[in-house]
Amino acid sequence: PLIDALFRNYAAHRHDGEELGYFHRRIGERAIIEFLRQDPATAPLMAKASPVK
Repeated sequence: PLIDALFRNYAAHRHDGEELGYFHRRIGERAIIEFLRQDPATAPLMAKASPVK
């Protein structure tokens, strides 16, 4: 589900001619993480776990 979600986000929000890597660099890590937290397919994967000490 993770790779599929990344491709869906790219396809929905890319600029004309923009490649996948450039798209992810443009939107940044925070936007990618936020998208994955909100996407129903990846939200369970992104649930915050207890930190390991």
